[in-house]
Amino acid sequence: MPPRRFRILAPALVITVLAGVLLYWITAGERTPTAIGIDLDDAGVSSTPLEVPASDANREATAGANRFARRTTVAATPGTLDDSSLPPMPPVDTPLVEVIGDLRKRAEAGEPEATCRLLLDTSACMEHQNWIRQRRMWTERATHTDSEGMRDRMIDVVAANDEASERLSALCEGVEAVDFDDMERLLFQALPRMSNRQRLLFTMSREDGSLIRLPRTFNGGPPRSVSGGILSQYHADNDIDALEQGIREADPLALEGMLLLHMPMSFAKKMFDLREALPDPIRFSGYAMMMQQLYGPESLGDAATTALSLSLAHMDADTRETLMQQVATEVARWRQVSLANPKKLPDNESLRSGSLCGG
Repeated sequence: MPPRRFRILAPALVITVLAGVLLYWITAGERTPTAIGIDLDDAGVSSTPLEVPASDANREATAGANRFARRTTVAATPGTLDDSSLPPMPPVDTPLVEVIGDLRKRAEAGEPEATCRLLLDTSACMEHQNWIRQRRMWTERATHTDSEGMRDRMIDVVAANDEASERLSALCEGVEAVDFDDMERLLFQALPRMSNRQRLLFTMSREDGSLIRLPRTFNGGPPRSVSGGILSQYHADNDIDALEQGIREADPLALEGMLLLHMPMSFAKKMFDLREALPDPIRFSGYAMMMQQLYGPESLGDAATTALSLSLAHMDADTRETLMQQVATEVARWRQVSLANPKKLPDNESLRSGSLCGG
C-alpha cells in the first residue's frame, strides 16, 4: 500500500479498533448495578455481593492471597507532636531548599501537613531534576528519527515536561537527592493523623507534582509519569480506600478519581493518568451522572460524556432505572454532607499538589 494511502487509512483503522474494544467493555458490563453510593438499602437494592461456590481450589487461592499483608502504618509516638508549640508553616511558594529542614523536623514528629508537603514537593523536585537530565536525549531522538509520527510524539512529550519543569524551577533550585526509603517511612508514620484529602493528594498526584484531573477534552496532550514512583506500596495499600472515603466525605476530587478509575475503556490507562484502572460501565455511569447533577453537565468534559452516553445506551431499561434511583439517593446524601463540611476542587489546575496539603 502506498505510504500516503496508509497514512490516510491508519487513523480510521485505529478508531474502528478502539470503538470495538469500548463496545466490548460496555456490553460486558451489562449486569445488575453494584453500589455507587454508601447505603444501597435506601435505594431498595441489595448490597450482598455475589457468592461464588467455594471449591478447594478457591479456598487454597484465598488462603494464599491472605498470606501477603498490607504494610502496617506506624503511629507516631504519643506526646511527640504538640501542634500548639509549632510556628506557622512556611509559605508554600518558598524554595524547598530553604524549608526542607523545617519540614523534615515536623515530619519526624508525625505532623501530617509537613509530611504531605515534604514528600510531594520532594518527589516533584526529583522528577524535575530527572527531566533536566533526560531532556537532551529526547530532543536528540526527535531530531534523528525517520518517523514523522514518532517525532511529533516526542516533541509533545518534551513540551509537556518542559511546561511542568518550568513551574518547578524556582521551587526546586538547589534541592539535593533524598533517601526515598526514609520518605516512605515518614509517610506511613504520619498516615494515622492525615486527613483523607491529604491522602487523596498522594493518590491524585503525578510524579511531577501536578494533580491528576478528569480530562475536559480528548486533546489534553500526552499522559505524564504516574509509575508509582517512590511510594508504590503506599499507592497499592491506600489509593482505593482514599477514593472510597473521599466519596463518603463528598470530596469532588475523589469523584473525579472514581470516574478515572472506572472509565469503561481499555485504552483509558493510556489516555488518562490514574495509576489504577478498574473499568466498570455501571459504576462509571453512576459517578458520571452524579458529577453532572452536582457540578453541572459541563463538568464531565467531552471524553467522559461520550463514555457515559455509550454506557447508558447499552444498558437494559431495568438496569438503567435502578442506577438512576441509586444516583438520586447518593446525590441527596452528598449534598447533605457538603452542607456540614464543604470541599472544593482546586480552581487553578496548574497548582502543584504539595501546595494543597494544608487545605
